[in-house]
Amino acid sequence: AVPGAKPFVIGVAVATGTLLVLFLAMMASLYDQRGAILSALDAGGVGYWEFDLKSRALRVSAQGKALFGLKPDQDLSLERWLSSLSPEDRARRDTAFESAIRTGCDYDVEYQLISSGRWINVRGKVISDGRGRPVRMQGVVLDVTDRHEAFAAVTASEQRLRLLTHELNHRVKNTLAAIQSIAAHTARRAQSLPEFRRVFEDRLLALSATHNLLTQSRWEAACLSDILAQELAPYPAGQVAMSGAPVRLSSRQALAFGLIVHELTTNAAKYGALSTPGGRVELSWRRDSQTDPGCLILSWRERGGPAVKPPSRQGFGSQLIKTSVEHDLRGGVHLSYGQEGFCCEITAPLPADLLEPALDPTR
Repeated sequence: AVPGAKPFVIGVAVATGTLLVLFLAMMASLYDQRGAILSALDAGGVGYWEFDLKSRALRVSAQGKALFGLKPDQDLSLERWLSSLSPEDRARRDTAFESAIRTGCDYDVEYQLISSGRWINVRGKVISDGRGRPVRMQGVVLDVTDRHEAFAAVTASEQRLRLLTHELNHRVKNTLAAIQSIAAHTARRAQSLPEFRRVFEDRLLALSATHNLLTQSRWEAACLSDILAQELAPYPAGQVAMSGAPVRLSSRQALAFGLIVHELTTNAAKYGALSTPGGRVELSWRRDSQTDPGCLILSWRERGGPAVKPPSRQGFGSQLIKTSVEHDLRGGVHLSYGQEGFCCEITAPLPADLLEPALDPTR
């Protein structure tokens, strides 16, 4: 008899040891591969999760926990996950989850976290056993807040574009209506074609100058002092005095004041204080703090010019001033003709958001 173990036993032992070594090597390889995949997902800002359908145990990677504001060593249970959702999002999540288990389709849902306000996208796939029964789900979770913010920005931009288009259409119609009215009234009172052309062009230039001021401020507001300075710039500085605190006007108010001041300046140059070297125009504006801090009072006073008398009939200039103040400025106007000179006082309400802190007009 040959001493030692039988060849069959030796063969079984060698085969078992070999299979065990191969199994351990395969498990180590799978573990390394799993670690490499998780590292790649973490590098891409993507979290990994697994959910056991039987024990309802949830495993989430460190990156997945970070999306919920947790540290890698903190536990993220299913209850804690679901508590971070609104009731509407939780109901939508439950419906998608049950549908994925029942049909075997992919699980893909987006919702917003209550605590941080961030949007996350959760994707998963059902894993079944050999009998086709679902046993677990695994997938990824990623932050899609930037995408939702981009969509919101695009939507807001489209709404703003529609609003701007509507506003532009409204302003063009108003401008064309104003031009049509100016042309009709100018033609009705012009004695000749050259006179009509001169007066009509002057009024269009005044309207255009105010448009330029509004364009510089993106049609949001214009300073009253800029409008006044622009209209009175052609005249000697010694004949013009202006004083008042900074006041910003809306686009509609700026266009109205531009036409009003142009008419006042034109009349002063033709018949009033600016028609003589010794004449002087005093412009001042203030807020009526006793009644309403948003009420503007503008005073136009002429001194040193020829005496003026009330006109026998209302001209287009006076009609334009009255119409602009009442309809565009929603205010009132008072005109007076005296020996010392023509005076005009305009009262108009101003929006509170356009008011600036009052400054000392003497500074």
